[in-house]
Amino acid sequence: MTDLEMLVSRLRNFLAQDRVTVQIQDATSRGRPAVEAIGHELLDEFGELVRPNWVKQPIGKIVKEVMQRHGFLHDSYGHKTSGSPLFVSGSLYRAAESI
Repeated sequence: MTDLEMLVSRLRNFLAQDRVTVQIQDATSRGRPAVEAIGHELLDEFGELVRPNWVKQPIGKIVKEVMQRHGFLHDSYGHKTSGSPLFVSGSLYRAAESI
């Protein structure tokens, strides 16, 4: 397994934790980008490894997978975050039953 594959595996495990899922769902319920809620935690857990864009992109994809597993659909891309030390923008999601 390559270093990147190992990092992505660790990110998947981290982002699947209940407390992280609650944070991204809470951000979504407030109309905020899901990743906005987890920047500090990602930096605490992984340090500078998560700063490059080539790492943040898989994080966004994993968040999308997590949200879909919990009944949310991707709504739109590129919404500015507020107060995140890691993400400048992120996607918005909506509950599947709100279609």
